[in-house]
Amino acid sequence: MIKNLECRRLFLMLVATAALLCTASCAKYQNRDNALNLRVGMTKEETLAVMGEPLRGKQYCRPDVWFYYIETRWCWDFQSTRDECMPIVFKDGKIAGWGVQYYKCNVLYQEEREREE
Repeated sequence: MIKNLECRRLFLMLVATAALLCTASCAKYQNRDNALNLRVGMTKEETLAVMGEPLRGKQYCRPDVWFYYIETRWCWDFQSTRDECMPIVFKDGKIAGWGVQYYKCNVLYQEEREREE
């Protein structure tokens, strides 16, 4: 009886883990597809309508840089790190650009130059 209960509990945990992984995987593909509809100059409200809610509460999140999960680098850590996300950069409340390359060149590089001055 106890062994049967343990097996059932283990099975349910495996099913829950598989469902969680599937949800994260589906979200990254949805975000990639949605990103095809982004345009420079879109407002934050328009961006929300296209992309949905961005990641929140991460150290790298900012009011004018939103991050969306698009790639799995470390599958079993259940973390969304910056290298797994697509940044969308806003200037004056509108999209200035998006993607890792744009973010590095126009946000990180600028911050580094300002620190040096």
